[in-house]
Amino acid sequence: MLQQKRMIEENVWSNPQVKSFLSEDDDPGLAITLFDLVKAFGELLDRAKNRPVYEVESSDVTVADMIHYLKDQFTGAGEEQPVFILRIFEQQRTRRAMIALFLAVLEMVRMQAVRVAQKDLFGEIALVKHSNFEAVFASGEPIAAIEKDYI
Repeated sequence: MLQQKRMIEENVWSNPQVKSFLSEDDDPGLAITLFDLVKAFGELLDRAKNRPVYEVESSDVTVADMIHYLKDQFTGAGEEQPVFILRIFEQQRTRRAMIALFLAVLEMVRMQAVRVAQKDLFGEIALVKHSNFEAVFASGEPIAAIEKDYI
């Protein structure tokens, strides 16, 4: 029995110090594509069809409004905290608001204000501040251009 144990231990290699080489901050995440975003958005719209909607007033929501809304969400979340995209979508009351929010996310990714990350396969999709986040919003020009594009 001791001989078998010795053979097993010789054939199994483990390094208990491997954890000291891994940084807790190193989280490469998974690559998210536009198709993943569109698929998640489609699933949200399907779920939204089944829930009751009570519209009190029909206020128009613009993409620029939603960009400001997302910026406020990042401010409220705190520094270096992600904003989970599905939770934000579920808070919207109308399909129009969801579509405007989706376009706002795409615009913010295009402007390199945020990046999209997913920690686990089939996990929740998160928006993370890009290093250019503050620089993008320093001047109001990008948002003014977006307001012109989506009229």
